[in-house]
Amino acid sequence: MVANGGSVTANVAVVIAGEAYLSQMAKFRRRIIPMYSSMILTERLSPDQWSAIGWENREAVGSNTLSQDYLQQTADGRILFGLGNGSPYRFASKISDSFDTYEPVLNWLQQRFKEWFPLLKEVKFTHAWGGPIGVTSDWTPNFQFNKQTRAAKAFGYFGQGVSTANLAGRILSDLIYEKKSSLTELPMVQHSSTKWFPEPLRWIGARYVQSEIRRLDDRAESIGIPPNGNTLAERMIRH
Repeated sequence: MVANGGSVTANVAVVIAGEAYLSQMAKFRRRIIPMYSSMILTERLSPDQWSAIGWENREAVGSNTLSQDYLQQTADGRILFGLGNGSPYRFASKISDSFDTYEPVLNWLQQRFKEWFPLLKEVKFTHAWGGPIGVTSDWTPNFQFNKQTRAAKAFGYFGQGVSTANLAGRILSDLIYEKKSSLTELPMVQHSSTKWFPEPLRWIGARYVQSEIRRLDDRAESIGIPPNGNTLAERMIRH
């Protein structure tokens, strides 16, 4: 296998699994794009505050909005509040630490949190962070292994990295050692998503979808009728 800085050799196989950061490599630039997810963290809540909002157990919670809010209690009594539609997509899939936190989104998250929990409107937020997630054109992970080059690839977790990386490791292990299993029969195995459009079409499309799904969510909340799935933006993210 030939890499940008030279050659890589291995006795068994080479595994390429950089998720969103693979978009910075020439051969993956149109295979995966970095989209951002953002999170905020509250201060510790008192027992009375937990009782007031009725969140008695530690269920993970998510919305059905297109932008998708997701919430989780922490072991030390805080609330994690996240948003899948975070920092805007940057031209040519550029990634930078400075993009991890985007002030307009963080402000929107705090306001959104207060809409979820009006009884906690005085709660302070102690931390905020974000980062890129890898998204393929059909929102499907790609787990591939080439017997000739002995190169294995895993990418396209679109925000489900903890569980999907575990699954990817087990699948690639079976593929590398040529072991047939129920895992190697899954539809994402040897799946190759179509390439994203070249720039500037990629930037135009990504920015359009990001702004449009936010608009559709806002409209649904104002009139009480959910999106019908027929808009261009919804068709583009359908998976």
